[in-house]
Amino acid sequence: MFVLGITGFIGSGKSEVCKFLINYGFQVIELDKLAHQSYEIGTDIYLEIINFFGSEVLNSDMTINREKLGDIVFKDKDKLIFLQNLVWPKITNELRIKLQNYKKNFYEKISIESSLLFSGGWHKFCDQIWFVESSKKNIKLRLKNFRGMGENKINSILELQSFVKQNKEQVDQVIINNKNLLNLKDIIKRNLKVV
Repeated sequence: MFVLGITGFIGSGKSEVCKFLINYGFQVIELDKLAHQSYEIGTDIYLEIINFFGSEVLNSDMTINREKLGDIVFKDKDKLIFLQNLVWPKITNELRIKLQNYKKNFYEKISIESSLLFSGGWHKFCDQIWFVESSKKNIKLRLKNFRGMGENKINSILELQSFVKQNKEQVDQVIINNKNLLNLKDIIKRNLKVV
């Protein structure tokens, strides 16, 4: 089984790369989704989040409001670290289980996607890692247009993710994503030939 890690800044195009990888037979594991599942209603992490952050992070249906939680942790590094210490061990455990299941079921190609691939230690599960890079201008435009984020929130997230650029030196391939999706598809196709 071959495991390809996909990392880079928020808004760089990691998810788009993964969509293309699915067309080439990859099973994609999005670590953000595992994180969100870790604090669904009824989990221990759900209760710890409410105890620490209070009821203001809850929606009317009692689910965690990820946007409100994000607004809090992206402004306060200590609160971000608290949340990461809660969620990351669960992500690691779930990732390990998913990879074991894929191996049992003879899947040959897996992709793990996360901006925090190195910070969380999940790069250790990968045989190869790609860094998706885009200009700051393009990242800001994507986050504004596709995710509806304001300038302050974008700047705050990018500042917290400033360490991500250092990870670029530890990867096998850098995927430059500053043009259109057709160009990105061609770049992926070329890079898959060396995998």
